[in-house]
Amino acid sequence: MKNHEIAHRLAVDAMNDYCAARLLVREEFILNSIQLACTAVEKLLKAFLYVQSDSKIRFDHDPSKIFKNNKETFEKHFNLNIEFLKWLGKVYGSRYTSDYGKRKEIQFGEKHFLAELDFTFFQIFSFFKVTNLTFSDVYFSDHRSQIKKYENFIIQNRSKEEFKCEPQRFFVFQLFGVEHLDITMELKAFNPERPFVFKDSVIENGNSVLEVDFGNITLK
Repeated sequence: MKNHEIAHRLAVDAMNDYCAARLLVREEFILNSIQLACTAVEKLLKAFLYVQSDSKIRFDHDPSKIFKNNKETFEKHFNLNIEFLKWLGKVYGSRYTSDYGKRKEIQFGEKHFLAELDFTFFQIFSFFKVTNLTFSDVYFSDHRSQIKKYENFIIQNRSKEEFKCEPQRFFVFQLFGVEHLDITMELKAFNPERPFVFKDSVIENGNSVLEVDFGNITLK
Protein backbone atom coordinates (compact mmCIF):
# COMPACT_ATOMS: atom_id res chain seq x y z
CA MET A 1 0.00 0.00 0.00
CA LYS A 2 1.07 3.57 -0.59
CA ASN A 3 1.77 5.66 2.47
CA HIS A 4 -1.28 7.89 1.98
CA GLU A 5 -3.51 4.83 1.91
CA ILE A 6 -1.91 3.58 5.13
CA ALA A 7 -2.41 7.05 6.65
CA HIS A 8 -6.06 6.97 5.61
CA ARG A 9 -6.65 3.61 7.29
CA LEU A 10 -4.81 4.69 10.44
CA ALA A 11 -6.82 7.94 10.61
CA VAL A 12 -10.12 6.05 10.36
CA ASP A 13 -9.02 3.55 13.04
CA ALA A 14 -7.85 6.43 15.24
CA MET A 15 -11.21 8.15 14.87
CA ASN A 16 -13.06 4.97 15.85
CA ASP A 17 -10.94 4.61 19.01
CA TYR A 18 -11.32 8.33 19.78
CA CYS A 19 -15.13 8.21 19.66
CA ALA A 20 -15.16 4.99 21.69
CA ALA A 21 -12.89 6.54 24.33
CA ARG A 22 -15.18 9.58 24.62
CA LEU A 23 -18.28 7.39 24.93
CA LEU A 24 -16.66 5.14 27.55
CA VAL A 25 -15.48 8.00 29.76
CA ARG A 26 -18.95 9.53 29.61
CA GLU A 27 -20.41 6.20 30.77
CA GLU A 28 -17.65 5.79 33.41
CA PHE A 29 -15.90 2.75 31.90
CA ILE A 30 -12.71 4.52 32.82
CA LEU A 31 -9.85 2.08 32.25
CA ASN A 32 -11.26 1.02 28.88
CA SER A 33 -11.63 4.67 27.92
CA ILE A 34 -8.07 5.76 28.63
CA GLN A 35 -6.58 2.62 27.06
CA LEU A 36 -8.51 3.34 23.84
CA ALA A 37 -7.46 6.99 24.01
CA CYS A 38 -3.85 5.82 23.95
CA THR A 39 -4.36 3.68 20.84
CA ALA A 40 -6.34 6.51 19.22
CA VAL A 41 -3.52 9.02 19.66
CA GLU A 42 -0.89 6.43 18.70
CA LYS A 43 -2.64 5.72 15.38
CA LEU A 44 -3.24 9.40 14.66
CA LEU A 45 0.43 10.32 15.19
CA LYS A 46 1.41 7.48 12.88
CA ALA A 47 -1.10 8.63 10.25
CA PHE A 48 0.47 12.09 10.28
CA LEU A 49 3.98 10.67 9.88
CA TYR A 50 2.91 8.47 6.98
CA VAL A 51 1.58 11.58 5.26
CA GLN A 52 4.99 13.19 5.75
CA SER A 53 7.06 10.28 4.41
CA ASP A 54 7.44 8.25 1.23
CA SER A 55 9.20 5.35 2.94
CA LYS A 56 8.16 2.52 5.23
CA ILE A 57 7.96 3.69 8.85
CA ARG A 58 8.34 1.63 12.02
CA PHE A 59 6.98 2.85 15.31
CA ASP A 60 6.67 2.28 19.02
CA HIS A 61 3.21 1.92 20.60
CA ASP A 62 3.94 4.66 23.17
CA PRO A 63 2.67 8.05 21.89
CA SER A 64 5.36 9.93 23.83
CA LYS A 65 8.12 7.86 22.17
CA ILE A 66 6.60 8.43 18.74
CA PHE A 67 6.63 12.17 19.52
CA LYS A 68 10.19 12.10 20.90
CA ASN A 69 11.57 10.25 17.86
CA ASN A 70 9.97 12.80 15.52
CA LYS A 71 9.98 15.84 17.79
CA GLU A 72 11.04 18.47 15.22
CA THR A 73 8.39 17.33 12.73
CA PHE A 74 5.59 17.44 15.29
CA GLU A 75 6.69 20.74 16.87
CA LYS A 76 6.81 22.35 13.44
CA HIS A 77 3.08 21.80 12.98
CA PHE A 78 1.43 21.20 16.35
CA ASN A 79 1.33 22.14 20.02
CA LEU A 80 1.04 18.72 21.66
CA ASN A 81 1.03 18.18 25.41
CA ILE A 82 4.01 15.88 26.07
CA GLU A 83 2.92 15.19 29.67
CA PHE A 84 -0.42 13.91 28.38
CA LEU A 85 1.38 11.72 25.82
CA LYS A 86 3.68 10.29 28.51
CA TRP A 87 0.70 9.47 30.70
CA LEU A 88 -1.04 7.72 27.80
CA GLY A 89 2.11 5.68 27.20
CA LYS A 90 2.05 4.45 30.79
CA VAL A 91 -1.66 3.69 30.51
CA TYR A 92 -0.92 1.55 27.43
CA GLY A 93 1.14 -0.80 29.58
CA SER A 94 -1.79 -1.30 31.95
CA ARG A 95 -3.53 -3.67 29.55
CA TYR A 96 -1.86 -6.71 31.11
CA THR A 97 -1.80 -7.49 34.82
CA SER A 98 1.49 -9.33 34.27
CA ASP A 99 3.12 -5.97 33.46
CA TYR A 100 1.93 -4.09 36.54
CA GLY A 101 4.82 -4.96 38.86
CA LYS A 102 3.78 -3.03 41.93
CA ARG A 103 0.22 -1.89 42.40
CA LYS A 104 -0.42 1.14 40.16
CA GLU A 105 -2.49 4.22 40.90
CA ILE A 106 -4.13 6.22 38.11
CA GLN A 107 -5.73 9.65 38.53
CA PHE A 108 -7.09 12.26 36.12
CA GLY A 109 -9.68 14.99 35.76
CA GLU A 110 -12.29 14.26 33.08
CA LYS A 111 -12.13 17.72 31.50
CA HIS A 112 -8.32 17.74 31.49
CA PHE A 113 -8.40 14.38 29.73
CA LEU A 114 -11.01 15.35 27.14
CA ALA A 115 -9.44 18.76 26.51
CA GLU A 116 -6.04 17.26 25.63
CA LEU A 117 -7.53 14.39 23.63
CA ASP A 118 -9.85 16.70 21.66
CA PHE A 119 -7.15 19.29 21.02
CA THR A 120 -4.76 16.62 19.72
CA PHE A 121 -7.35 15.31 17.27
CA PHE A 122 -8.48 18.77 16.20
CA GLN A 123 -4.93 19.91 15.42
CA ILE A 124 -3.92 16.90 13.38
CA PHE A 125 -7.17 16.52 11.45
CA SER A 126 -7.07 20.26 10.73
CA PHE A 127 -3.66 19.67 9.14
CA PHE A 128 -5.16 16.89 7.03
CA LYS A 129 -7.96 19.26 5.98
CA VAL A 130 -5.74 22.20 4.94
CA THR A 131 -3.52 19.81 2.96
CA ASN A 132 -6.65 18.62 1.11
CA LEU A 133 -6.60 15.04 2.35
CA THR A 134 -10.10 13.67 1.84
CA PHE A 135 -9.98 11.45 4.91
CA SER A 136 -10.17 14.56 7.09
CA ASP A 137 -13.92 14.11 6.61
CA VAL A 138 -13.96 11.27 9.14
CA TYR A 139 -13.41 13.94 11.81
CA PHE A 140 -15.17 17.00 10.36
CA SER A 141 -18.36 15.27 9.16
CA ASP A 142 -21.46 15.03 11.34
CA HIS A 143 -20.95 11.29 11.80
CA ARG A 144 -21.22 10.42 15.51
CA SER A 145 -21.69 14.12 16.25
CA GLN A 146 -23.45 13.53 19.55
CA ILE A 147 -20.55 11.73 21.18
CA LYS A 148 -18.08 14.25 19.72
CA LYS A 149 -20.04 17.13 21.26
CA TYR A 150 -19.99 15.75 24.81
CA GLU A 151 -17.81 18.09 26.94
CA ASN A 152 -15.88 19.24 23.86
CA PHE A 153 -14.49 22.75 24.39
CA ILE A 154 -13.67 23.13 20.67
CA ILE A 155 -17.17 22.40 19.40
CA GLN A 156 -18.61 24.56 22.19
CA ASN A 157 -16.29 27.46 21.22
CA ARG A 158 -14.85 27.73 24.72
CA SER A 159 -11.37 28.50 26.00
CA LYS A 160 -9.34 25.37 26.67
CA GLU A 161 -7.82 26.73 29.88
CA GLU A 162 -11.14 27.96 31.25
CA PHE A 163 -12.77 24.64 30.34
CA LYS A 164 -10.17 22.70 32.34
CA CYS A 165 -10.78 24.91 35.41
CA GLU A 166 -14.50 24.20 35.52
CA PRO A 167 -16.03 21.71 38.00
CA GLN A 168 -15.53 18.19 36.72
CA ARG A 169 -15.51 14.52 37.60
CA PHE A 170 -12.22 13.26 39.01
CA PHE A 171 -11.33 9.60 38.46
CA VAL A 172 -8.92 7.65 40.64
CA PHE A 173 -8.36 3.90 40.92
CA GLN A 174 -5.71 1.27 41.42
CA LEU A 175 -4.56 -1.65 39.30
CA PHE A 176 -3.18 -4.84 40.76
CA GLY A 177 -2.45 -8.41 39.72
CA VAL A 178 -2.86 -11.25 42.22
CA GLU A 179 -2.19 -9.05 45.24
CA HIS A 180 -5.20 -7.87 47.30
CA LEU A 181 -4.77 -5.38 50.12
CA ASP A 182 -7.12 -3.34 52.24
CA ILE A 183 -7.30 0.27 51.05
CA THR A 184 -6.77 3.34 53.20
CA MET A 185 -7.86 6.57 51.53
CA GLU A 186 -6.19 9.95 52.01
CA LEU A 187 -7.64 13.18 50.65
CA LYS A 188 -5.35 15.80 49.14
CA ALA A 189 -5.81 19.10 47.31
CA PHE A 190 -6.01 18.96 43.51
CA ASN A 191 -2.93 20.14 41.61
CA PRO A 192 -4.10 21.46 38.20
CA GLU A 193 -0.49 21.68 37.05
CA ARG A 194 -0.24 17.88 37.29
CA PRO A 195 -3.65 16.55 36.27
CA PHE A 196 -2.48 13.15 34.95
CA VAL A 197 -1.06 10.68 37.47
CA PHE A 198 0.22 7.15 36.92
CA LYS A 199 2.44 5.89 39.72
CA ASP A 200 3.29 3.07 42.10
CA SER A 201 0.82 3.02 44.97
CA VAL A 202 1.89 3.78 48.51
CA ILE A 203 1.84 0.74 50.83
CA GLU A 204 1.74 1.40 54.58
CA ASN A 205 1.33 -1.26 57.30
CA GLY A 206 -0.11 -3.73 54.83
CA ASN A 207 -2.58 -1.19 53.48
CA SER A 208 -2.62 0.33 50.00
CA VAL A 209 -2.94 4.09 50.46
CA LEU A 210 -5.12 5.73 47.84
CA GLU A 211 -4.17 9.41 47.56
CA VAL A 212 -7.19 11.13 46.04
CA ASP A 213 -7.40 14.67 44.64
CA PHE A 214 -10.92 16.06 44.95
CA GLY A 215 -9.98 19.66 44.22
CA ASN A 216 -10.04 22.85 46.23
CA ILE A 217 -13.31 23.54 48.08
CA THR A 218 -14.52 27.09 48.56
CA LEU A 219 -16.90 27.57 51.49
CA LYS A 220 -19.45 30.37 51.22
